[in-house]
Amino acid sequence: MSNLALYELASQYQYLANDLYDHETGVVNETALDKLNDINDSIENKAINITKLFKELEANAEAIEKERKAMQARENALRNQSKRLKEYLLTNMERCEINKIECPQFVISVQKNPQSVEVINELDIPEEYNKVKTELDISRIKEDLKNGVVIPGVNLVQRQSIRIR
Repeated sequence: MSNLALYELASQYQYLANDLYDHETGVVNETALDKLNDINDSIENKAINITKLFKELEANAEAIEKERKAMQARENALRNQSKRLKEYLLTNMERCEINKIECPQFVISVQKNPQSVEVINELDIPEEYNKVKTELDISRIKEDLKNGVVIPGVNLVQRQSIRIR
């Protein structure tokens, strides 16, 4: 039985549970009961092994996330260092009034960028320039639904999950 997948064991369990006793006489089918106990043990072992597997996958995912964050921090540091060096080069080329430097590998030149907006004080800007973003008040919706208020477009649902302690 242990070579079967969990869903196959669950199907057999349901089938045997339905065949556990004669519905007319109430007599217990001992063979079905024995097979049911074997399947129950197999289901428990499968569940334990599946839990071990997903715990290992979660641990690997956390290790990858930790390394990703470390690599992201390193990437940010390198990009910031590159940006500072670029600004340093621009500042000093402007101070020396040098607009172009050529070498065999590349050409360094100072150029004008397209115009951009610099916000000095956001509170002084008229409201007509603000974008309005709506955000749902999920906690209020949940509370109203619990109190029997019918709200189109939403349902109150309760799902199940696995908890491992």
